[in-house]
Amino acid sequence: MARSTTMPVATATVECDVGAALGQIAALRPDMARLGLPLSLGAYVAAMAVALLPAHPLLNARWTTEAIVLRRRLHLAMAEWGPDGLRWAMVRDAGDLTLRGLARALARASLELDEATFSVISLAGGLSWWSAPPPRPATAAALAVGAPRPQAVVGATGIAVRPLATLTVSYDARVLDHHAVAAYLCELRVRLEAGPR
Repeated sequence: MARSTTMPVATATVECDVGAALGQIAALRPDMARLGLPLSLGAYVAAMAVALLPAHPLLNARWTTEAIVLRRRLHLAMAEWGPDGLRWAMVRDAGDLTLRGLARALARASLELDEATFSVISLAGGLSWWSAPPPRPATAAALAVGAPRPQAVVGATGIAVRPLATLTVSYDARVLDHHAVAAYLCELRVRLEAGPR
């Protein structure tokens, strides 16, 4: 039987308390603004997500009929929700950048997305709480960040209202399985909820 050339897409989602992330962004925003660099929840999550990819290399891979190709370089296609819809930008070698470097690169990023190896789509500036855009062509995964919304959460000390956002990975099921994607999402959630170290 001939192998399919159509990507079979699956998804996995976790909810994340982004209160610590939003607090860190608020603390960093004045210094970033002095440098002329905007700092959004999407960029913050993208920096964390990219930093985890070396430990989860299949998310930065691609499928071919001969083999699964693991990539050493990480080129990020980043989309953020704005007044005119999604604005895409491409950051080459995003894995080598700090949060400040990523913010600077996004501010002057290329729109040539063909070399992208991984995508982050941030709907945090809009109203969409959950979305699962498919991976870009020749990539294996895309991470979508939903808009935070206040929800009641039961914790060790009682009930509190916290800003929760969804983190959703859409992935090529020929390259990844649910266990691998869930492990990545859980590690990303732990880092985002832990806040700065």
